[in-house]
Amino acid sequence: MKKLHVLIFCMILLIAAVLRLYKLGSIPVSMYIDEIAIGVDAKSIAQTGRDMHGHSWLTPMFLSYGDYKLPVYIWIATASVKIFGATEFAVRLPSAVAGVLTVFLIYFISVELFEKRKDRIWIGLASAVVTAVLPWSVLFSRTGFEGHVGQMFLLLSILFALYARKRPWFIVCSAVTGALAVYTYFSIRFVFPVVLLASFIVSAKKFESKHIFRGVLGLVVFGLLLIPLVRSPYYAPSNAFRLSASSILDNTQRVLYSNVLRAQDREAWYSRVLHHRELYFLKDLITHYAAHFDLSYLFISGDVNLRHSTGKTGIMFLTFAPLFFVGLYVCTRKEQKVGIFLAVWYLIALLPASVPNEVPHALRSINGVGVAALLCGLGAVELYSFLYKKRFGKVVIGVFACAILFNIFSFLHDYTIHYPTRSKKAWSYGKKQIAQFIEEEKTSYDHVIVATDDSMYLWVLFYGNYDFTKVQRMPFIDNKLQNINTINFRRLIESDSESKHTLTVGLSDEVYKKDGFYPIPTAHSQDYIYRSQP
Repeated sequence: MKKLHVLIFCMILLIAAVLRLYKLGSIPVSMYIDEIAIGVDAKSIAQTGRDMHGHSWLTPMFLSYGDYKLPVYIWIATASVKIFGATEFAVRLPSAVAGVLTVFLIYFISVELFEKRKDRIWIGLASAVVTAVLPWSVLFSRTGFEGHVGQMFLLLSILFALYARKRPWFIVCSAVTGALAVYTYFSIRFVFPVVLLASFIVSAKKFESKHIFRGVLGLVVFGLLLIPLVRSPYYAPSNAFRLSASSILDNTQRVLYSNVLRAQDREAWYSRVLHHRELYFLKDLITHYAAHFDLSYLFISGDVNLRHSTGKTGIMFLTFAPLFFVGLYVCTRKEQKVGIFLAVWYLIALLPASVPNEVPHALRSINGVGVAALLCGLGAVELYSFLYKKRFGKVVIGVFACAILFNIFSFLHDYTIHYPTRSKKAWSYGKKQIAQFIEEEKTSYDHVIVATDDSMYLWVLFYGNYDFTKVQRMPFIDNKLQNINTINFRRLIESDSESKHTLTVGLSDEVYKKDGFYPIPTAHSQDYIYRSQP
């Protein structure tokens, strides 16, 4: 890289860092249950070396609140909590750092993929700047979700795999970082092996035995590193937990529909073929895949879940659409091998997101964020080269650049000013205030009854001052706490209205008797109320 390139690259990384660290602890407005659960285990490990259940920190899987979390994000968050304390910023910081590293890695992946092009440095810089401001990347860089850190490790493993084309020993590095990605986010166990093998397609003039050997070696090392995960006592329950989610795998209606049509044809041989249940499964899978290519999802409104999108911007900016489609066109006409690699990468990345019934899903498909950035970066350089030589081309480039900047600033204005209010409900806003209110008032009462949902104990543990050596000895029922000292987490019963020296906290639609209840101070929501019984 020349000095100018280095300066531009450093500026891009600085922009990426600012966008990911600015008000990280307060936007999004509150921590979701997965973030708070990570925070509680990180806080417990930072204090005692063990998670909230009393299990060692060195484990391939954490029980958490019964959703079986993988360890890498919790380990990194523990270090962050140790340094910065148990705060929202500390829990989200690993994801923010992963976001900046994603920008860094996209540059080098781009340079490797387009190594034969003279403009590869500019394609790398363009891909990096796209990643730095891409809503898909920015939003998940600011949330403590394991999937975002997992995709960063996946990118690192892809970079090592590309390096291994010329320096074979890098295949071991690729396998190690690929395994690290799996220990961060479950779905990468399906993505990495396919992407690893596809990476050799990019440079191979013909498929030689050495490519087979490297690929097999990488997969063997990868498989060996996953043995502790597979042998974990939580591995089978975690698979059952994930398969219990609503998906096309358990669609009984599909089977019934197939049987009805076959019966109407009197079980004719052709009907058993045409109306086979697996054909309808394939149809559902293709439909779910197609949802992730919906133009509104990509460029206008994004994911309907306000934890995964602002609802006002797609996973890519609308002004990125020309860049994306130009990049796609170039990959089909000029860069076919790269195009095949990116297609395989993106299609396998969408698989974990296409099986559940909730589609499109920006988080489950996060492993494809690198493909979107690379296509936009390639398209930007190609479009610039084409327009620069045309009459009025510079004017068009200037207008288009202004449109992109306007799109970026509109997104940032909405995200920092309006999105926090619009997304409060999606982020469980109010539970932090409940936990802080309980922490302030609990010593004034003999008993505290918390009648919200059964996960409220996590917020109480995170925002309260507790000795986790004692918490670890408390009885967990169905992996959840029902009592923390004098605090009880349960639904109210009629006799509670007669209790003395009791603080009752709950949701307005879950308490038995609403008379005498008042809104929680600073919660800014009539849903959370309390009653003080002297």
